[in-house]
Amino acid sequence: MKWAFAICIFILLVGCDQPAETGRSGMQKQPGSEHPISSPDQLRPVCFGRFLVDVPFNVIQTFGPAAAAGTEISISKWPVSEADSEVGRLAATLKNTPHETEKGGLLRALSKDEATGATVIVSRGSPADIWGYDIRMFVPIKQRVYELHGGVDVGEGSFEPKVSKFFEIARRLRAREDFEIPQDAGFCFESAFLADKGPADQEILTIGMRFPKHPDLRFSIETNRDGTIGDELLLQRMSKMEHPSSDMPSQLSDLVKTVHVLRKGKRKVGEWQGQEWLATMSAFHSHQFVFEGVGEKGNSLKPNITLELFTGVKGNDRWSTSPTLTDQEAIALFDSILMSVRPRPNAMLAR
Repeated sequence: MKWAFAICIFILLVGCDQPAETGRSGMQKQPGSEHPISSPDQLRPVCFGRFLVDVPFNVIQTFGPAAAAGTEISISKWPVSEADSEVGRLAATLKNTPHETEKGGLLRALSKDEATGATVIVSRGSPADIWGYDIRMFVPIKQRVYELHGGVDVGEGSFEPKVSKFFEIARRLRAREDFEIPQDAGFCFESAFLADKGPADQEILTIGMRFPKHPDLRFSIETNRDGTIGDELLLQRMSKMEHPSSDMPSQLSDLVKTVHVLRKGKRKVGEWQGQEWLATMSAFHSHQFVFEGVGEKGNSLKPNITLELFTGVKGNDRWSTSPTLTDQEAIALFDSILMSVRPRPNAMLAR
């Protein structure tokens, strides 16, 4: 049981954590591929959260769900042209779903802000829920419908103040082009920008990068203000996977034997004191690099941060194809992107 858990940890952690040392090229890259960065002139900044990072011109940005201003933010699959009818159908479903102990259905409120087109639905979270309210807001912005999600516990009283806050947030949302760098205080996420009005709240964001000429290459950055790193830091976690032990099952031992650590140790990036672990795994023909920086609670310009690079990806499956970068090329790309992460000018309101 212990080693079954260890194998899961190995897949989760080694599957996207590693650094490298110049002068080695154990991975054989696919022929005919170009390095994603040939010169600094091929880089341009991208805004994510309250930060900038320099990436190659042809990078394709992908974002995961975000959290800001006390809400979770995602993009609905609904086309903008169908948003009103889809919201209506959702509200009808909630209204017609009976509550187990309260009269009527789950729907508690449906309201729309004509200025922004935002619609808020308030409901019980489930037929048995008596402890709070689920609040969802749908905001059409250009070609996307953004969904903001939050809740109110029964002890907080009425849900009306939270609904008013959601509409106020909608008025601060606007569209943003992929490579636009806002000049105002606020938070960048997928194709949008949330302008600040007061002190920032918990903020979480993940941005991914894909490289058209290197389809096996993935790079991601995750920031989490007020989150926790865990009981063990990166190097402590990964040290368990560097050397096979006598009580390891053969499946895990064979995997560990293929891990070659190229570079590891403490590293300072901007204001972050962190750790990096870069390695290759010959069993899966891939690189896995990771940097973790420890943040400062309550500081939106110093959240916990994790940067990961891995090669050998086919579709969404890791360790499935040969890498298109050598060790030296992967290291150069990782270092270039990592060291370019910096706070965006005017990202925070002046105190």
